[in-house]
Amino acid sequence: MSYRSRAGAIISSYVRVIRKHYGGVRTKKQDKALHQLRVYSRRLRNALWIFKDLFDKKQLKSWNRNIKAMVEPSSSARDIDVFISFLRKHKNQLRSRSQRDCLNVVLHRLAERRKKIHPQIVRALSSFEKKKTLRQITVSLRAAAAGPEEARSKKIYKVGRKRVVKRIRHLLNYEPFVVCPEKIHELHQMRIAAKKLRYTLESLRRIYGTGIDRYVDVILKFHRQLGEIHDYDVWVAQINTMKPRNRKMTEQRVVLERLCRHLQSRRQKAYVVFVRAWKTARKNRTLDKLVEYVYTR
Repeated sequence: MSYRSRAGAIISSYVRVIRKHYGGVRTKKQDKALHQLRVYSRRLRNALWIFKDLFDKKQLKSWNRNIKAMVEPSSSARDIDVFISFLRKHKNQLRSRSQRDCLNVVLHRLAERRKKIHPQIVRALSSFEKKKTLRQITVSLRAAAAGPEEARSKKIYKVGRKRVVKRIRHLLNYEPFVVCPEKIHELHQMRIAAKKLRYTLESLRRIYGTGIDRYVDVILKFHRQLGEIHDYDVWVAQINTMKPRNRKMTEQRVVLERLCRHLQSRRQKAYVVFVRAWKTARKNRTLDKLVEYVYTR
C-alpha cells in the first residue's frame, strides 16, 4: 500500500468516528459522545499534522482552526463534568450533614455553569458542520490518493520517524520541570506534549505494529498522571473563586478551605507517582528505545 493510501486510511478512520458522534452531543445523554468527539477531533488534528505534506498549507490551517473552534466549548464542559463526579463521591464520604449541604451548593453552581455551556457546544458543532470541513478533508484525501506515486512506498516510515522524534523532543523540553511541583503551567504543557506523542504513536500503530504498544503504554501513563495533576490544579482554582466573602457564611468557607487542602493533598500524591514513573522510564531509557524502534522499521 502506498504512503498516501496509508495516510488516508488513518485520517479517514478519525473522520468516521467524529461523524458517528455528532448526533449524540445534542441529546441529554451526551457525556460519552462529547468525550469521543473531543478525543477524536484531537486525534484528527494530530494525524493532519503527521501527514501535513499531503495538503495545502493554507487549507490545513483553516481545517485546524475550524476543528479547534468546534471542540473548544467542550473542554470547559469536560472539566466541570469530571469535577462534579469527583465532588459527588467526596460528598458521600462526609459524615456532617451541614458539610454535605455546603457541597450541594457548590454542585448546584457547577451544574448551572455546565448547563450554560451546552448551547455553546451545539452552536459550535452546527457552525463546524456548515463549514463542511470533514467533507473537504475527505475530498482532499481522494485527490491525494489519485496522484502518481511508486508502489509500496517506504516514505511513511521516514515521515513517522521524523514526527515521533519531534514529539519526543518537545516532551523532553519540559523535563527540567518534572522536579518542580509548583510549576503548574509547565506541567500542564508537559501533559499536552505527552498527549500529542501518545496520539502520534497510536496513529502510527498500524504502520509500526503491536511492538509499539509498550511505548504507548508508558506515554499514556504520563498523559493520565499529568492530567490528574492538572485536574486538581483546575479544581482548586475553581473552589477558590467560590469561597464566600460574607462573614456570616463562615461554615461554608471552612468546608471549601478543607476541600482545597484535600485536593492539594491528592495532587501531591499524584505528583509523587508521576515523578517516580518518569524517573523509572528515563532510567530504563524508554524514550531512547522508542527512537531506536522507529528507526529499525
